[in-house]
Amino acid sequence: NGAETFYEALVFLKILIYTLRLSAMAHITIGRFDRYMEKYFEADLKRGVSEEELFELIEEFFVSINFDSDTYQGVQLGDNGQSLVLGGCDQNGEYKFTKLSRMCMEASIELNIIDPKINLRVDKHTPDELYILGTKLTKRGLGFPQYCNDEVVIPALVKFGYPLEAARDYTVAACWEFV
Repeated sequence: NGAETFYEALVFLKILIYTLRLSAMAHITIGRFDRYMEKYFEADLKRGVSEEELFELIEEFFVSINFDSDTYQGVQLGDNGQSLVLGGCDQNGEYKFTKLSRMCMEASIELNIIDPKINLRVDKHTPDELYILGTKLTKRGLGFPQYCNDEVVIPALVKFGYPLEAARDYTVAACWEFV
């Protein structure tokens, strides 16, 4: 019947990730997590689920996918090549940085684990709050967040033949490739 709650959507996403791992997929991008999970997150808030409960679910999800595998055994425990993208504009060009985006950043800062790696989409509309959170995360020494400049990437994708709406909805594959 499909997910109705944030928890159900996280469980389904975890099953998808695990299925890919069983199929020998090493580097998995979780994509624009704050975009596609937003409707479940907001619906739960409207149902009365507290922000604290939702934050705990985000942290539990991050921990669960962090320890799926160890791609670079003996190098960095928990580095399994998973990344997600936060912020950036939507298909209409409107900048989006939501409560869920912020909570994902805060969860990564608090957990201090290597995956999922955070990629931040930024442009001239990026709020200072995002750069402050990004700086706090950088200070953790995990090697991220990585910053993706929408003002450069989107026109480049259009130049390569992508429709504008698709270019605005780009994500980052595993390490850094724009898709």
